[in-house]
Amino acid sequence: WLAPPQSQACGAVTYSIDTVTFTRSDAELRVTGAPCAMVQAPPPAGPEFAVSCTGGCGTYSISGTFSNSDNFAGRWSAAFSGCPTCAPQDVAVVGARR
Repeated sequence: WLAPPQSQACGAVTYSIDTVTFTRSDAELRVTGAPCAMVQAPPPAGPEFAVSCTGGCGTYSISGTFSNSDNFAGRWSAAFSGCPTCAPQDVAVVGARR
């Protein structure tokens, strides 16, 4: 889960996120559950990560540090250069395995 949940409803942007899924391969770290799949390539070698993607009129990112294999603390951000009615987000978040 992701806390606090993140949401936005404005113009062409509508999302509500309370769960993200991390998948690591040799080539990348992929995080799904946001408006688009966020990727860090190559994947991080340590506990810190920073994934991002662009979809529609928004650019989304989560960055943070895993304290163990089940928990992380970091930041969620969203910027909307193509949707002037949408407010940017930059919020401290925590995540834990369900």
